[in-house]
Amino acid sequence: THGLLQARRLNKVLPQLGMLVNARTAHCDAFLNDFDGVEQVVLLGAGLDMRPARMAHRLRGVTVFELDLPVMLSERGNVIQKMAEKRRPRAVKFQERHPIAADFLRDDPGSLLRGNRAFSETAVTAVIYEGCSMYFDEAQNIAILSSVLRRMKNRESRLWMDCVSPEAVSDEIPDKNVHEFINQMELIGEKFIFGPRDPIAFLRASGWILE
Repeated sequence: THGLLQARRLNKVLPQLGMLVNARTAHCDAFLNDFDGVEQVVLLGAGLDMRPARMAHRLRGVTVFELDLPVMLSERGNVIQKMAEKRRPRAVKFQERHPIAADFLRDDPGSLLRGNRAFSETAVTAVIYEGCSMYFDEAQNIAILSSVLRRMKNRESRLWMDCVSPEAVSDEIPDKNVHEFINQMELIGEKFIFGPRDPIAFLRASGWILE
């Protein structure tokens, strides 16, 4: 009930948000659908991402690692439990899941992955970094991504992430609709603080583009 009320509120304040989230969701789903041979999926900032359920058939046999703050993982667990109870006797199907409590500003996510007995450094891995990069500064983003990369020993592993343009952070976009959207995001406590001016250079600095 609280989620529905929040969604309606956000839809009134930020009508563009639904389309934005739908677009990035579809793009990331397509990335996973086209990624043949994936053996592990790492959700950096898992939130309420339900891909392990929505894409259970596509990800059959794939192990999923869900990293987020302890309070978010707790809420995620509650939501998943309610989903399972609501759909009984036809239970919600998930892949093998491993929640990992992580504060990206204090913890080393790569080390946390390595410490999980189910994680394999040599497996073909898809890392999903969705809806996060714009809330960390450049140095923090590079630290997070390079930390995870150090645990990826298979050159077939891939990263999917979304980001905003630097103009969205510096408020240089002339379009008044975009300007209003960014201001509303800040008002609800979701201020953008980083957008790479050169995404390729940023990914190279994180180690994710191999020469």
